Amino acid sequence: MYLAGLSTFFDSPRYQTLLLASSAFTLLSVNAPIPSSLKNAEKSAGKVKREPLLARICTTVHGPGTFGVRALLLGISAFNMFYKRKVLAELSLPDHPAKQQIQLVAVFADLFAAFIIRAGVKTLGSNFAFIGTRERSSVVASGPFKYVRHPLYDGVLVHAISNVLVFWNWIPLTLLPCVFLALVVKIPLEEQLILEDPNVRDEYKKYQKNVRWRLFPGIW
Repeated sequence: MYLAGLSTFFDSPRYQTLLLASSAFTLLSVNAPIPSSLKNAEKSAGKVKREPLLARICTTVHGPGTFGVRALLLGISAFNMFYKRKVLAELSLPDHPAKQQIQLVAVFADLFAAFIIRAGVKTLGSNFAFIGTRERSSVVASGPFKYVRHPLYDGVLVHAISNVLVFWNWIPLTLLPCVFLALVVKIPLEEQLILEDPNVRDEYKKYQKNVRWRLFPGIW
């Protein structure tokens, strides 16, 4: 397909550089503020009360399974570009005539997901934690939490899908069901922890009635 020179651009090294730069930007923009956000939340609202082992395992799966894999693939892709190598080329997905266009759509979706996660972390403020409630927690129902109860996990899932499409590789595709399953298992555990907290139980039940969907509006 040729459209105002886009065909030539898609086949150029500049396009591959754009994909890698965008993926690196979203990786850093999402993960770089996390340590300070956790530290500030603990100062303001206290420590997390309880973190069940299964929930911690789920976090270990969906976190590295999404962002750790991206860091690995970014490093390998940069190595391949710089040294003209083809490491992991044998694990590329089958070629598709609209591959470049699909990758470009994935880049924009990835940027939007990063925006959602950043907005969600900012909205949570002192309530932010990987799992569980803090000593002085409150229910957050503003920002992206007006639409679904776990918008950060929507962002994580979009990032995981973008890994597949941007890098066009079997590794993130193989891990995608694991990331999805980890989120599906973790979300009910997280909500149960909130409902066990007497400080926020009643308010969260009202929030559940007002915002019906956990992850996918109209589905779940």
